[in-house]
Amino acid sequence: MRKPYFKKSHGAWYVNQHGKPVRLGTNEQEALIKWAAMQKDTAFTLADLIVKWLANVQKTKAAATHASYKRYANKWSELHGKMAATAIRGYHLSEFCERCYPTTDYSDSVRWQVQKVAVVAFAWAKEQGLIDVNHLADYRKSAKCGKRDTFLSVDQYDKLIAGCDDVTFRDLLIVLWETGARPFEIFQAEARHLNRAEHCLQYSKRAGDKVKSKEQQAIRTVWLSDKAFAIVSRLADQYPTGVLFRNAQFKKWTVSLCSKRLAALKRKTSVKTTLYEFRHGYAHHHATVLGTNIVTLAALMGHSSIKMLSEVYAHVGRNSEFMRAAVNGTPRS
Repeated sequence: MRKPYFKKSHGAWYVNQHGKPVRLGTNEQEALIKWAAMQKDTAFTLADLIVKWLANVQKTKAAATHASYKRYANKWSELHGKMAATAIRGYHLSEFCERCYPTTDYSDSVRWQVQKVAVVAFAWAKEQGLIDVNHLADYRKSAKCGKRDTFLSVDQYDKLIAGCDDVTFRDLLIVLWETGARPFEIFQAEARHLNRAEHCLQYSKRAGDKVKSKEQQAIRTVWLSDKAFAIVSRLADQYPTGVLFRNAQFKKWTVSLCSKRLAALKRKTSVKTTLYEFRHGYAHHHATVLGTNIVTLAALMGHSSIKMLSEVYAHVGRNSEFMRAAVNGTPRS
């Protein structure tokens, strides 16, 4: 950055930053102090910010949260890491999303999560005094989390399974569909979680398992259908220690790896979906086809109340066959 210069016409000191003149003030000494601070900001890059922020996240958040944030943040660092943190604008975040998480392969919810990571990181840096200016402060206001108003249908599921040649990935998709579990719940499954007598997976927050609940004593039970139980039992015999669901390279499945596999399956089957749409499809199928009681369904899916399942009814209302049967009191089959 060049040294400040004095504009007689304006009676003030200026410096050029990113091709634009920036007013420093009328006092030369104060102008030099501001210029020195600007140079310091320029030396503090996006990569520096991310390293410091992730170190704080590791100390204050759960391991799974840190791993999730790290995946997105480090990927952004690869693209814009050398830029000064104070030079980052909403444009750069949008560019990152379009390049690394295109709408053709990723859901709005995933892209929203990526944006959340960036905005939270910059807010923390500003709060800690690492940067003086946060140009992403208002970015989140225009970013909306995509509502899960789509779900995987039975026909789409059948196409995906028929088109999936990878046995390890097919096992994962079948269990997700058969249980309606959250993806992370299946990712973390180990042989020690399997209750063979009750045909279920049981996770305990107190034992260090990831459970979606604020209660420290929370226990999550994932009930297994006969088909899911057969798969999980086979994998538990094969892997007595460590995670059960592994890819062909014996590595743990992640959202990122699964998204790439689903993108490849889309090109083969023309079915565009996400892992979470398996869970949503499970809820929709049970509510509109199997006629599962909503309270029972909430328990199966690990919800503490039926509130979270209210979104299912938006789909029910658009199912004309179901609605006609309901108004006539016809049993569902």
